[in-house]
Amino acid sequence: MRKLQRTNRKGGQAIVELALSIPFLLLCLLAIMYFGRAYFITQTLSFASQ
Repeated sequence: MRKLQRTNRKGGQAIVELALSIPFLLLCLLAIMYFGRAYFITQTLSFASQ
C-alpha cells in the first residue's frame, strides 16, 4: 500500500512541476515568435526602401 502512495506522489509532483514550467516555456516561445516577426518586418522594410 505504501508503494502505491509514493508512486502517486511522484506523479503528482511531475504534474505540479509541469504546471509551473508551462507558463515560462510559453513565454519563451512567444518571445521568440515576437522577435522573429520584428526582424522579418525590419528586413521587409529595408528591402522595400532600396
